[in-house]
Amino acid sequence: MTRAEEYANDNKIDEENIIKLEHSWVVVNNNDEENVRYSVFRQSNPNRYTALSTSPLNDDVNLSYQQFLQTNVNGEEIFNAGLPQTSAVSATSNMIQMGSKSKTSLVGIFGKVSKTLTAYGKQIRFGVTGHPDVLKKGVHLHFDEVVAKMELGLRPTQNGGIGLVQVGKLVGTADDIKRAVTLFNQAMNSAKFRTELLTRIKSAQEYAQHAFRFTKDSQLAIDKAHEFNYLIKVLEKL
Repeated sequence: MTRAEEYANDNKIDEENIIKLEHSWVVVNNNDEENVRYSVFRQSNPNRYTALSTSPLNDDVNLSYQQFLQTNVNGEEIFNAGLPQTSAVSATSNMIQMGSKSKTSLVGIFGKVSKTLTAYGKQIRFGVTGHPDVLKKGVHLHFDEVVAKMELGLRPTQNGGIGLVQVGKLVGTADDIKRAVTLFNQAMNSAKFRTELLTRIKSAQEYAQHAFRFTKDSQLAIDKAHEFNYLIKVLEKL
């Protein structure tokens, strides 16, 4: 049993509240919906040196939401490129619309719907956040239940919302896209989905700030990190 699983078991936290990232696991304790707590279990911690990946010194437990946003989830040193801290996304004149340097048209917009997709894991699969294609696709979701290899990326919109664009090789039909966008909007009614989405966006942001330092893609990575920051700000308002 991992440290994350032991912690969840000891604190009566459902296993579904364990978010498994590439190099760390995040346990979300939402037993008190008014005071959700976050615990990060890493293989390493840049702020506390230890030679053992199994050491509890790598972990930060029982964090508040703001503490979680400020902690290092992946456990890797990152380059902080002056990410904007504004909470009013629509007021930012130089906001990245539809992704950094992206010329892809939006195929859908996040909007409120009446139905909630609670068991979203069967219909929506999160893309890997610690992969080089994050620079091209950004944070993206797989909708294999709609059609195999259907992927939609998330982009901040100029009016402070979330737009969806097609990423990957498959070009879906209008009906396929409509079904995928509907599933996304239904999932966004779930606090659990929004929490997992935010966690994975933060992980992708840290990856962009770490993996491409001193490379030809460093500026694009900084642009992407800013894009992810805007998405986090949108989720904060929901």
